[in-house]
Amino acid sequence: MPISETRTRWAEEQVELLLSIPFISEFVFRSPQNLEGPRNSQREVADLLIDHMGNGLLVSQKAQEDLESRDERRNEFWVLKNANSAVAQAQRSLA
Repeated sequence: MPISETRTRWAEEQVELLLSIPFISEFVFRSPQNLEGPRNSQREVADLLIDHMGNGLLVSQKAQEDLESRDERRNEFWVLKNANSAVAQAQRSLA
């Protein structure tokens, strides 16, 4: 993995490639965005959007940059915090 590329971005690209096999790459979108607010600013709604037969599936994934930086307990807190963040992101996309 190149130094300029983050582990998170690398993970998203790998999942995008994997999902494009069964769903065909033209129906898998990384970092879909919508327009929000009075200034119509772009905001990411999920990490991936899969369009399948007219239905959309939003995927939010989180990756730690440094796997060794947390013990098991701190890792659990990291997972819970980021799961809440992912749910909030999905809720904003539905509003």
